[in-house]
Amino acid sequence: MSKDYKISTGNANASSGGIGALSVLQIIFIVLKVLKMVSWSWWAVFIPTFIGLGLSVLLWLIAMIVIIVAYTKERKS
Repeated sequence: MSKDYKISTGNANASSGGIGALSVLQIIFIVLKVLKMVSWSWWAVFIPTFIGLGLSVLLWLIAMIVIIVAYTKERKS
């Protein structure tokens, strides 16, 4: 008798989120800059990245504040 073993590398139903709007915009800005179709500074070209990082930091800070407030309320009661 032979046994068939199935090796799973994770969730078969999992899918990646794909590329977001800020990433598409970032790629467009870089291509325009490299092809010299715009005369923006590199700081302006990377604004979508800065927006994404800023939103991530903001959400992280909000989450930390909510956790701290919930923890202090729990300790007081």
